[in-house]
Amino acid sequence: MEDFRPVLACVQAAIKGEFIGQPAEMFNVIHFQTATAEPTATDIDNVLTVVKNWCQSVYSVNFSADLRITEVRVQSLFASAAPFAFATVSNQGTQTSLDELAHAPLILLHGGISDRHQAGRFYAFSPGGTQPQTGYNDAYYANMVAALSNLSTNALFAGVALAVASRDAGVCHRVTSIGHSNRLTEQKRRRLGFGR
Repeated sequence: MEDFRPVLACVQAAIKGEFIGQPAEMFNVIHFQTATAEPTATDIDNVLTVVKNWCQSVYSVNFSADLRITEVRVQSLFASAAPFAFATVSNQGTQTSLDELAHAPLILLHGGISDRHQAGRFYAFSPGGTQPQTGYNDAYYANMVAALSNLSTNALFAGVALAVASRDAGVCHRVTSIGHSNRLTEQKRRRLGFGR
């Protein structure tokens, strides 16, 4: 079993999704920087509210109706026993049926310095429609970058900041730019409760 590695001023949100009618679970994991080194219960509640609302009103219009978000889990990464909250939801995507599920669109998150500890990845749930094996289209990527920018803005209003967490460095860094990669990324199957 891996030792717990604390990350200061960091809250992790895990968005749990499923492929409707199939035994496939997916997770998106995103991080937020708090004002204090030890996130409070209020920080946890604020992140849960922001992410839950974002999933329903923004994220769900960017993935296929074959997929559904079922839960949002939020926890402090300050200590192994720390504030935690979750919400059961049912946010089905609104786009047309999937062409294929294997490849995850890759959105890039960067802090203010070109350091590997300030580079993060968000593997978005698959969009609907015909998506060629050569990659997703520019309009889809532009929409997902805009969606994560929206999440960043809403998080700031709630007193936290979209961030990149580094377990090696034990800190998280505010996201200052959001982009995408055209590289097709094969989804990985991991144990329940871990990112994909």
